[in-house]
Amino acid sequence: KYGGHRYIRRDQQELNIRGAVTEVENSAFVYDEYLPEEEERKVDYYDMLHQRIWNIPRNFLDIWPEVLSEGSFGTIYRGTVQRKSQSTDVAIYAILDSELATEDKRSMLEGLDILVRGGDHYNTLSLTGTCESQDTLYIVMEYHPATLKDVLLQSRCLQHGENPKSKFCSLSESAVFEFIVGIAQGMDFLASKKIVHKQLSCSNVLMADGVIPKITGFGVAQFNRTSKKQDYTRWSAQEVLARRIYVTKSDVWSFGILVWEVCALGGTPYRQTANEQVAGAILRGLRLHQLRYVGDSLYQFMLQCWQIDVDERPSFPQILTDLNVLCTDSELNMELNFNVYKDFQYEGYSENLERY
Repeated sequence: KYGGHRYIRRDQQELNIRGAVTEVENSAFVYDEYLPEEEERKVDYYDMLHQRIWNIPRNFLDIWPEVLSEGSFGTIYRGTVQRKSQSTDVAIYAILDSELATEDKRSMLEGLDILVRGGDHYNTLSLTGTCESQDTLYIVMEYHPATLKDVLLQSRCLQHGENPKSKFCSLSESAVFEFIVGIAQGMDFLASKKIVHKQLSCSNVLMADGVIPKITGFGVAQFNRTSKKQDYTRWSAQEVLARRIYVTKSDVWSFGILVWEVCALGGTPYRQTANEQVAGAILRGLRLHQLRYVGDSLYQFMLQCWQIDVDERPSFPQILTDLNVLCTDSELNMELNFNVYKDFQYEGYSENLERY
């Protein structure tokens, strides 16, 4: 157990990879054997989705003019939805369904299907429902304004003049480690659904109530809140950089980078390496350094995630087992320590290195 939640799966068998991989909105992948093919559909795919999700009446939905992001199929707005006499903040993806080409419509529906299957977990972004109005399809998702990246950068208390000064992070070590555990739980769930994320990073984790990590960036769940797009090169596995191969173990590599990023309180991976050089450097063996306040066991865990041979990397069930060992009080005190020490400096963060 950790933080009152049980997270270790009993089934330790690694997921087998079968079938070709299909890209959906450049944000998540799912094995083709799980995608409904056009010729195999006995009923309209909209009807299939309606059986699985809440079809929201239009008068229950209030769409605000605030634009959160531009997606591949339309615009994502902030808004609210009424349910059981309560108003809930949501993100609303407005798609002009009638204007989509056949292939775009199929891609959009597949992305929606991924969100439906992948969002049914405490640590993944969930779909609230859909709403149809004339020619527009509204995909309604839970909304949280802060990303894990935001929370980590804000926790740098020495930069914000916060007390106490004996610590360089306003969050406790156990709270930060619980973020890592929650993301591992969510990724284990996505892997069990044969979904390969591809874009795992702290910027693609939203924080519910500032403490509960919710993985986003898969299916149609896109939240690019700035005019610049995220560059995921620094989080990408060697096989992705070399051959554009995406498998679950590629996500394991990215998870290891995310763990370093969390421990670095939002620092940019490989910050000393220019964007045009970072892919080649990783392929030649460049790895992230051990932070001074991170213990050997936790750093060795990261190194295991960055093995060149994908079979040598741990599966997500194994990752949960390893984290369960590391998160005991006696171990965690040795593996992550936010006490200020002489010559301490935060790991640098550069938006220009992470976005383009």
